[in-house]
Amino acid sequence: MTNTGLSDLSIRLLDRLTDAAPSVVPKIFQRALLGILGRKPVYQWFLRRYRKQWKAIRNPSKILLIVDVNIGDAVLGAQCLTLLREIHLDAEVHFACNKVGGELLLGMPGITVHNIFRGGERGMPSEEDLALLHALLVREQFS
Repeated sequence: MTNTGLSDLSIRLLDRLTDAAPSVVPKIFQRALLGILGRKPVYQWFLRRYRKQWKAIRNPSKILLIVDVNIGDAVLGAQCLTLLREIHLDAEVHFACNKVGGELLLGMPGITVHNIFRGGERGMPSEEDLALLHALLVREQFS
């Protein structure tokens, strides 16, 4: 099984478990995830990795923030958008999300919202969504 297939299977399993026990499974998942990712060595590894990538892009002219197809991710992503606008005053900031998330963020100054995610099975992006995202990436040439 490929990594993509394993990831897809894991997400579907987590989704079904969350549907079965919505008050318990998310808490267990969050604690397990934070228990692993919250460790100092893991945090330092990610920090080194992404600092190198970020330094490679000195002054981005166009930034795209892509969120999940869920509305909660759009709300949390809004905080990232504000920070990106403050750090990169001259950059165009774009946001790819679903329609509902996009409606929440339309009033943010200096943000271009792309409502491309319609959602496929069980909240996952559909093949059409991914094709729209690919077309956006090709058309806009983000930094």
